[in-house]
Amino acid sequence: MEIIVRMILQERDTGLIKTEGDSMHKPLRLFERCKRPFVPLLFYNITFRFLWYSFAIGEPVSIEWFNPQGDRIVSSQRVVLQTESIRSRLTIYNANVEDAGIYRCQAANAKGQTQEATVVLEIYHVMFSLLLAI
Repeated sequence: MEIIVRMILQERDTGLIKTEGDSMHKPLRLFERCKRPFVPLLFYNITFRFLWYSFAIGEPVSIEWFNPQGDRIVSSQRVVLQTESIRSRLTIYNANVEDAGIYRCQAANAKGQTQEATVVLEIYHVMFSLLLAI
């Protein structure tokens, strides 16, 4: 079974993005800047794609996401789930500090066997100022 976990973080206003790591052992770090005068407008749209291969169970019949509090995630305007066959995508729009934590994707087959993958999302509020010379 192949489980593809793809997390997309988007900020429509301003901010600074920094990513670290490309596996489940290194967290994705999102830095959000404080909105203050004289800070340049920075736009970020980052996609984090995590591939995990497991041959322990067959084709999944269900794929579910769980938030850092352990609750099953249900799609809303800000948090969108899309699942097709063995692929599942969780999209968090306007991510903020409260969204930080360990997200878990769990797949189950017809026999009830499960496999899961986790993604660590760390979000920091960073205050800085920067002057641009144009």
